Amino acid sequence: MSEMTNENAQKSVAYNFIGMLKRLKDADTSKVNDCIDLIQSICGVSCDSPIDFENYNYFPTEIESIFQSGAQTLDVKPYASALASVDGSAQFQAFVDSVEKKGIYKNLNEGTVEYMNVHAKVMAKFSQKKTGKSASKPEIKKTPKVVSAEDEKEANEKKDQGNAAIQKQNYNAAVRFYTEAIEKVPEGPSSHIYYSNRAAAYCYQSNWDMAIEDCKASLALNDKYVKAYSRLGMAYYNKGDYSNAIEAYETCIELEPNVKSHKDGKLSAKSKLAAARVEDSPSASSRGGSGVPGGMGGMPGGLDGLLKNPEMMKMAQNMMGNGGMESLMKNPEMMKMAQEMSKNPAMLQNMMGMLNGGGGGGGMDALSAMMGGAPGGSSSSSGQS
Repeated sequence: MSEMTNENAQKSVAYNFIGMLKRLKDADTSKVNDCIDLIQSICGVSCDSPIDFENYNYFPTEIESIFQSGAQTLDVKPYASALASVDGSAQFQAFVDSVEKKGIYKNLNEGTVEYMNVHAKVMAKFSQKKTGKSASKPEIKKTPKVVSAEDEKEANEKKDQGNAAIQKQNYNAAVRFYTEAIEKVPEGPSSHIYYSNRAAAYCYQSNWDMAIEDCKASLALNDKYVKAYSRLGMAYYNKGDYSNAIEAYETCIELEPNVKSHKDGKLSAKSKLAAARVEDSPSASSRGGSGVPGGMGGMPGGLDGLLKNPEMMKMAQNMMGNGGMESLMKNPEMMKMAQEMSKNPAMLQNMMGMLNGGGGGGGMDALSAMMGGAPGGSSSSSGQS
């Protein structure tokens, strides 16, 4: 195979995993065969196919050795081992305390798989800050090989043709040209650009998985290439993987701290992540998914999102100071929100305090009355290279 795509990688894993199942001589043969048939059907591979053997098998190396070697190279550990490595660390506990304040463990019970998934990411983030290595940065880095001037010239010509196709919105042609550039020079001094540009073409096609794979391939060749991180953030964002999107954009900011689009991308991803957590919370589900009875017109994030949205709070403060409370009190959705907040003194006092900062003293009394006498408060980079 000229390159390892995400689909090829999945089929290779399936093919070699089937080989491992066949080596389970002491297992129930009928159950093993059922597993093999199921995996072959789902993944579209067959251990009886000579073509699949050529494309996906690593014989005579077995998947157990490949897995162990990969884990050692990437320096990854099972959860228990990773937890033991930070056990008793005052630095780690301080780090956990800081992220816990952001609500990352909200509604999670310690000891559950959901909690451990989140805690594993926290441990990885802590390790990144200590070592300077990012989870979104591939640890296996290839050293660009020496290529002939003629090959490099032809590859760059293909890249330029791909750029022209992008400008014409012919994204299929762009993918083809960038692929030809990669095939001509897979590990040359400009190969990271070919992969990153093809990732951009995949983004235009909304093919986020392929875009992510190409961004990672680009960064394996050049881990300082900002455009690849930016496109990686975009792909993760559009796929709904906001945690990895945030991490990619954070790396963009580290490399280019003055570029506004990187900060905007991170802010958008953080907002989406916060809204998703509110939507997934049990309290949000019991109130129709929006965090407020009646849905508050689909307001993202519900009450918590409202309190954390500076634009919404600014608008509310202006209303308080400009006689807008009377019309606000006539809004049935606002009345529903007020009634809900009256059941949550902490949230009510938080909102009262923030609104009071806007100088709307008169509005605060009205808001308090409305709540039933509750106490008042004191890019991504899209250009081609």
